[in-house]
Amino acid sequence: MPSIIMGKLRKLAALRRRHGIPINLHGWAQVIAAELDDFNLVSLRHQCCRIGLANLASHLAQEIIAREQERRQRGRHLSLKQRGELLELTTAERDAIDFWLAYAIDETPEAGRKRRARERAQTAEGAAKNAARNARRKERDRNRKAAQRLAEGRPTQEDRSRAAAERRAAIEASGLSQASYYRQLKKAENEKVGSAENVGSTREHKRRLNRSNRGDTISKIIAHLERANRERDVRLGANITLPVPPPPLTYSVNDRRDAAGVIASPAPKLGGAVTIRLKVAS
Repeated sequence: MPSIIMGKLRKLAALRRRHGIPINLHGWAQVIAAELDDFNLVSLRHQCCRIGLANLASHLAQEIIAREQERRQRGRHLSLKQRGELLELTTAERDAIDFWLAYAIDETPEAGRKRRARERAQTAEGAAKNAARNARRKERDRNRKAAQRLAEGRPTQEDRSRAAAERRAAIEASGLSQASYYRQLKKAENEKVGSAENVGSTREHKRRLNRSNRGDTISKIIAHLERANRERDVRLGANITLPVPPPPLTYSVNDRRDAAGVIASPAPKLGGAVTIRLKVAS
């Protein structure tokens, strides 16, 4: 409890300094002394400085300590009303920092309870009005979106519910579980897509196209080499002597295979291209 009151006193002092409201140092010192367990001159002045009050004079501090000792000897404690009067606490300050450990000097506790009940009722009424307004706005948006979906030809909730009921009936009629039913349905759709009347997958189509292109390229290279050999009367791989050695014939293909006995060697860093050279001895 003392730590809570000290924290509220610090907040109240900061609030009054911010708004330029004067602080009664004598009354505040009495409230602080009543909350200290081991109160003396040093601890009282230290707590006043921590809260942000002005430096408490020694004779004033000794007077407050003597009065607090006498009050404690009689077994009396500060009431909420006395604490509020010493702090000169107003209703606005009490509500601003939630200082419920002291009564306000400008409002009785009963009047304060009635006022807060009226404020809560007004808040609840305002919340109910906001909820009703939000409900009307949501209903208006829902109707507008439903009309838009109907104009676009999209299925309504009734259509989706009817289709779901038909699917459930089909699953029950098949005698299978839901997972098995959908697996077989998907398998049938895949078989239909992969039938002879339909085009194969894009990946398979590309693979077949690349394979046919490689075969056509190799066939063209072989035909060109045979034509060059016939012109020079040279067979593939034969060594003959010519007056002037012709330049080597170089071809690049996308396959790492020998073409009809032609020596094949990979070209450096050409994306997998293969260089085929026809060797003719001089």
